[in-house]
Amino acid sequence: MKFKLTKILIVNVILTFLFLEIMGRVIVQLKKTYSAHSNDLQSYFGWVNHDRSNSYPQLKKVVLPKSTNDTNIYGEYPCSDNGDCPTVLIQGDSWGELLETEAADVFLSDVKARFIMGGTSSFSPSNMAAQLAYLVHEKEISIDYVVAFIDNTDIGDEYCRYKDQLIYPSSSTEFLKVATFSENRQYEHYAIPPIAIAKSSDVHALVLLKEFQYRFKRYLLTNQMIDPNNICSFQKDILSPLEKENRKVNSHFLSIINLYMKTAKRLGIKHVLIVTHPHRRHLPNAKNPYQISVSDLIQANIEDIKSLENFPDFQISHLNVSPTEDQYSAGYFREGDLSSHLTIKGNRSLASKIVVKLNQIIDN
Repeated sequence: MKFKLTKILIVNVILTFLFLEIMGRVIVQLKKTYSAHSNDLQSYFGWVNHDRSNSYPQLKKVVLPKSTNDTNIYGEYPCSDNGDCPTVLIQGDSWGELLETEAADVFLSDVKARFIMGGTSSFSPSNMAAQLAYLVHEKEISIDYVVAFIDNTDIGDEYCRYKDQLIYPSSSTEFLKVATFSENRQYEHYAIPPIAIAKSSDVHALVLLKEFQYRFKRYLLTNQMIDPNNICSFQKDILSPLEKENRKVNSHFLSIINLYMKTAKRLGIKHVLIVTHPHRRHLPNAKNPYQISVSDLIQANIEDIKSLENFPDFQISHLNVSPTEDQYSAGYFREGDLSSHLTIKGNRSLASKIVVKLNQIIDN
């Protein structure tokens, strides 16, 4: 009797494994078919940590004009003028992505330029530098101006997420690159789900189980059901460096900013417009106000950053866009958003202020 039960158990385990293996291969194949339009992703991941397929928060393209090239890497929008237009690249994390999905028409209607929209959720200056190098050096896209939106979360992003993933320029690699995470860190930092990178030689039953684990942990993370143990454990803690001065963290962040600007200079960019914006907890009368601001950090070191301007035909400027008291008290920030993302109204207001400065730069 015992032998019979053992035999039944073994048969069921084998059948379950085979079922998972078949299901895993079917799902992987469907996933590959679905993302087949992104032919550049394989080479892209040799430069950056992730693409735009894992947006957080989930973004809706509410006012997005028609793109001539809309991929998981970037969106491309032609100039409204048929004449000779400069090319502007807009970069950033989810803030930069929101500038595309909720305010691309503001840029296109008010600036005579071709736009490459590269905003990618959870990017920070290291990934932005790598993305810029990929587009110009690898894809040979000519870019004249860069709008670099640098978020307050980027300080923690650089120190907690990407510091150990950096591949610095050397004799073997010309530009800064950011390696993808190992599988045990993917759920923490929005890298690619296990099923998206499965190889034909992998055991797909295990890939499927890892995918279930990934999805479950992502659910716990995004619903704030996991308590962090330290500053670099989970995504929501990337705001922790704003709580108080940390010279080591800030120094690393500024070193990456300088590498980013050097990359832009080497690639022939004419002007980089660094755009920053306060977190809700930086504003007047905020509860538990943050002590560190990315705007203040960049502005305090802007002369060191701008020292690259000694090179001909390359300039850097900084625009800190701050809402009025009336704005931030009435539908400007998304309610309950830890990262203080803006509403559609807020993003369109932010875009209009960037447009004014961008036109001044292009006209000069």
